[in-house]
Amino acid sequence: SSLADGQRVPAGELWTGSPAASVGQHDRSHLPPRPAVTSGRLAFETVFFTVATFAIALIFFMPLFPTFVVVDYMLPDGPIDVDNFLLTGLQYALMAMPASAILIFFTALLAATVRWIATPRINPGIYPVHGSMYYRKWLINQIQDMSLFTLHSIYATVYAASWFRLLGAKVGKRAEISTAVGTLPDMLELGEESFIADAVMLGDDDIEGGWMTLRKTTVSDRSFVGNGAYVPDGTIIPPNTLIGVQSHTPPN
Repeated sequence: SSLADGQRVPAGELWTGSPAASVGQHDRSHLPPRPAVTSGRLAFETVFFTVATFAIALIFFMPLFPTFVVVDYMLPDGPIDVDNFLLTGLQYALMAMPASAILIFFTALLAATVRWIATPRINPGIYPVHGSMYYRKWLINQIQDMSLFTLHSIYATVYAASWFRLLGAKVGKRAEISTAVGTLPDMLELGEESFIADAVMLGDDDIEGGWMTLRKTTVSDRSFVGNGAYVPDGTIIPPNTLIGVQSHTPPN
């Protein structure tokens, strides 16, 4: 949506579009009452999110060590000729290829391992935001966001589909994936020869009223989702469908 300067959204209304306009009253009747939360739970969450944030950053720093070990093994006595800038640069450039492969491999393996340990399986449903399922879903999101920095080069390549399968998504043959964000692998199914372009918000969870709703998202065979498009969770895109750039999937 896009709200212009000076616009005001009244209480209880649902606005959407660009520019945003009212489409009626917002209905929360499908949600249970907001869950109660104790002060002890809030204190636990403060500690949990703080520790987890630093732990995830530390975990994704670890693959650097085997990478440097490879470089050190290839250069036990230092560079061949430190006085020759071009020769030294070429030497390090050649070493960077196997070192980068080691970094990408261990990062992908570590991310997938942490993902499956933290959340072996997620089922569709409605979960309180102050509960274990929300914490595990949050961990998956952080793992995917952190790994994107190191593994960004495999997106939009033939390896992207294998990476999503490793995380638990169902990906059909010859499907192409660029930098999809907000995905929950357990809830994602991509059909054969489907295409996910850059920066697609694909199946992000719905959080409202103290509850997190998880639904399965399906992109059927030979459907194309354009750059920056928004595909809410629970969407089923039929075969041979085009979702345009910077657009929202229609309600039907």
